[in-house]
Amino acid sequence: MSDAAAAGTEGEDDDAVAMSSPRFVVVDGVRTRYFDVGSPALPTLVLIHGGDFDYREVASATEWLPNVGPLSRQFRVIAFDKLGCGLTDSPAAARDYTIAAVVAHARRLLDVLGLTDVVLWGHSRGALAALRVALEAPELVRQLVLSDSNSVAPEDPSIPRGFYTRVYPSADAVATPQTLRELFDAVSFDPRNRHVEAVYRRKLAELEEPHPARPMTSESIAAMRAAKREHFDSHLLDYKHQTLEMVRTGGLRARTLVLWGFNDPTVSARVGFDLYQRLALYASDVEFHLVNRVGHYPQTEDPATVHRVVSSFLAAGFAGSGHGPEGSNQ
Repeated sequence: MSDAAAAGTEGEDDDAVAMSSPRFVVVDGVRTRYFDVGSPALPTLVLIHGGDFDYREVASATEWLPNVGPLSRQFRVIAFDKLGCGLTDSPAAARDYTIAAVVAHARRLLDVLGLTDVVLWGHSRGALAALRVALEAPELVRQLVLSDSNSVAPEDPSIPRGFYTRVYPSADAVATPQTLRELFDAVSFDPRNRHVEAVYRRKLAELEEPHPARPMTSESIAAMRAAKREHFDSHLLDYKHQTLEMVRTGGLRARTLVLWGFNDPTVSARVGFDLYQRLALYASDVEFHLVNRVGHYPQTEDPATVHRVVSSFLAAGFAGSGHGPEGSNQ
């Protein structure tokens, strides 16, 4: 094995160790899995992953596998499974399959863990949750990072529809290692990137051992999709417009970084810039950064660059506070 290959394997092992000890907490009756890595004396960074309820993308906090360990050198990092994802409980009833319930769960988690003055970083659909929490509870959120999210960006007709369902033979088909591989191939600029491979392997393990209340059967997928279609999808656009209206009326007080993968095939860099423009019109401290040669998950494909950009942005926001991030996270 070459020195470079050995270093890469060691780095991946370190990442796996950082996310090897999950914790669980009950949030308004919902048993919630989270990872808590780094010193409590450091600023708190809360990571909100993307994905939805139907579990075929195996959406969970482990999407942050290449990030939690390195970032924990500068932050106390909290990465949790959203409502109905990973090993967090599903909604109690079909009517609770809503984006509002996802946001309420995320916000209440901050309360239950006693977190204040945090940085929220939301990716994809998690960015809508992060922005909404920052708008509803500005006293809790100091800074905000939003990345690669059609869910929060202004509407654009160029965004491909049904992107994530193209690899499935039917609407209710279950996830398999092959479909998961095809999804990773579809969203990545370089699908064989070693960090992408590490996340894929972790996802395979989660695919084999899903939440006991979400068996990977056609029946369970159909039930979740039906609830999601009736209660989540039907209200998502209105919720986004309402959220952007809250921005327009001056509700965004957190310093905000819009971070985008230049080669994202699911939501283009132009859409990311549209979001930046919308936020910058009504908030005083908003920045935009593109990362080249990465797809929908820039933090996975090029964690070193993304960590440098995010850490630099956040450090400026903590300047003078006496508890900003220090040291290197590369």
